[in-house]
Amino acid sequence: MSKVFGDKLRLLTLGSLLMLSAGLGIRPSAHSVNPGTLGFEPEPRRIAAPGKQPRESVAPPVRAICRDVSNREPAIVDRPDPRAAAALRGCSAQQLYYAPLSRRDPVRARLCALSAGSDDDTWIRHLVLMNIYANGEGAPRDLDLALHHACGLEGADNQWQLRIGRLDRMRKEGWTGRDFDFCQDTDIVPMLGGSCPYYSARVNEERRATALRQLTADWTDAERLALDRLQTTKAVYVSAHVSATHGRGTPAGTFFVESAEEVEDAFLEQVRMLASGRIPTYSLAQIRETQRAALAQYHASQRTDADEIRRPHTAEEYRQADRAWRHYRDAFIDLAQLGHPGLSRERLTTWLLRARPASARDYGQRSRS
Repeated sequence: MSKVFGDKLRLLTLGSLLMLSAGLGIRPSAHSVNPGTLGFEPEPRRIAAPGKQPRESVAPPVRAICRDVSNREPAIVDRPDPRAAAALRGCSAQQLYYAPLSRRDPVRARLCALSAGSDDDTWIRHLVLMNIYANGEGAPRDLDLALHHACGLEGADNQWQLRIGRLDRMRKEGWTGRDFDFCQDTDIVPMLGGSCPYYSARVNEERRATALRQLTADWTDAERLALDRLQTTKAVYVSAHVSATHGRGTPAGTFFVESAEEVEDAFLEQVRMLASGRIPTYSLAQIRETQRAALAQYHASQRTDADEIRRPHTAEEYRQADRAWRHYRDAFIDLAQLGHPGLSRERLTTWLLRARPASARDYGQRSRS
């Protein structure tokens, strides 16, 4: 794949994911917390506004923990100096901390979170600083400070208490690990509306790109050009597939990312099998049965339900996803037959139909749910 086209494609795919995520409300809402509570103004301030006490609905031990750490602030050496702060204007601690591994920068994420010029809201800054001080990654470990910022991550009371209780236990046990992360708390993840799966997807994107470069290192120019065309159709297919399979409501962002990841992972596995020549063979009966099942699924997705308002997606969304998949299939067959001219179209079509992600094979059933 040409480097320029590959870069454009990655931007296209990531851009489409970002637009979808924005449309689904993936980013957590800002909380009405004074920005000074993070200590990114010259004079440190408390995490709560003067006179504000932890909520009465929170269990007394948790309120006591938050009171004990309410005066803890990052050290002067942890904060950006004026020159660094100017350079950090418009930065995002969230993007720096949760970037793919090759670009991840916890030190700069900490400086950004403590900078008045950060584009992140207060809630996100608390989240990043909690992770950094808990893990001792990007700053010396300080579980008191981690708790200080955890106390600023207000949400549902039970989720808030679970997080603070976990950090308090880590503090008492002298925990020295480096794998604490907000996204590990599965009871809390839905609050982010898909952001946690999105962070993982960014790392997976880099992993897949590396694997694809290795798999296609000795491909011919014609094969690379065909792969470029296939990647273009895949980007369209991913977008249509997500529209036809993601959920509705609060967890929609999670479903949207997982749907996209399904297609991307399936694509890499298909390229891996193609590169190694491990394309399955099928009997005539298997080919016909696969075709019948695909046709029945498509017709099912076009049925009109009596209770239309309860359908999660429209027939047109399924139709667009199916059409995008057909273009993807044709581009994949063109690529496969370049390196393996003996592979028949029927065999490749059957393989690709059977290798579709489960959510894609379920369009028809979803339309009747």
